[in-house]
Amino acid sequence: MKCLYLMCLYFLIQIQLGSLADDEVMMAECRAIHIDGIFCDIENEMLYYIDTFAATVYKQYDWHTIIKKYKLEGRNSAAVIIPFRKNNDELIVAADRYLYKLTWPNLRVPNFNRVTGNGSIELLMKVDDLEPTEQFNYGKVDSKGRLWLGTIKRNKDLSLASENSNFYVFDGNDLGNFRKIATNVTNGMTWSNDGKRLYTSVSSQRLVFCYDFEEKTGSIDDQRIVFDMRNHPKLTGTPYGMTTDSSDNLWIALYEGHRVINVNPRTSKVIKVIEMFATYLTSVCLGGFRGNLLYVGTSKRFLNASILRPDDRDLLGCVLAVYVKPAAKQSDKKFNGT
Repeated sequence: MKCLYLMCLYFLIQIQLGSLADDEVMMAECRAIHIDGIFCDIENEMLYYIDTFAATVYKQYDWHTIIKKYKLEGRNSAAVIIPFRKNNDELIVAADRYLYKLTWPNLRVPNFNRVTGNGSIELLMKVDDLEPTEQFNYGKVDSKGRLWLGTIKRNKDLSLASENSNFYVFDGNDLGNFRKIATNVTNGMTWSNDGKRLYTSVSSQRLVFCYDFEEKTGSIDDQRIVFDMRNHPKLTGTPYGMTTDSSDNLWIALYEGHRVINVNPRTSKVIKVIEMFATYLTSVCLGGFRGNLLYVGTSKRFLNASILRPDDRDLLGCVLAVYVKPAAKQSDKKFNGT
């Protein structure tokens, strides 16, 4: 732990001096099974993420090894953890088919020891509309503060039961008045900077889609393909988590692909490829002081020995950080709930 702290401190100084090279991996925290749903709160220097199949949520001071976790007792999986706009100590959490408000005061720990959180949780609603094998899988908040949650249908062994899925869209002022939009199973989503386009990744088809997005109403229309991995035979794996940078380009994690790629969705051109040490990449998020740290989640839940690399097992179930310049952006959008 002391070595990791010194490494983080070293990289912090180097970033402030502007002396880090592009693509340099800076940090690795290895405690989980399947890291996903990374949320970066740049203004408050906080990082949130989930361990999906352990039904556990985490928060971490950006740059540091101070980490708190909260286990969702009685739940089989977690999908998102996102702060409320009005209070950063309150977070919307989705688990299985439930929505919770987690009140979790921000960390005020004078040293760099790992500690377990003392939050309190309130059940907001159970979504009975879901089918018996359906659960929340992934989600984000749009520019109006609405929570978008995708679902997945799993078999008992956690494998995919169906490619058919739904988006559930929740308004923070009236959770019970949600909308349901049929779609395919989505493992990643992000919006353009002007809020007029919604991008989703469908891993089973190795495709990234774009929709026209009506910001005022939250409606989507005109689905089209903006990135097809079948047209890029040198890239392996499937598109998973995504985020948008200040140039309106997409950063996409490739699950089973040991790469993060930067794609121009207007031309389908791959701008940059970052080789990672780990094979199973899940979620991506831009954070750090200037928004130029790319956080990358990894997984060790489903392992294929034939594609594992020698260093994989040490890095799976981690949050990695890569310096990417320039890629500055604002914080991810927060939930406009009460």
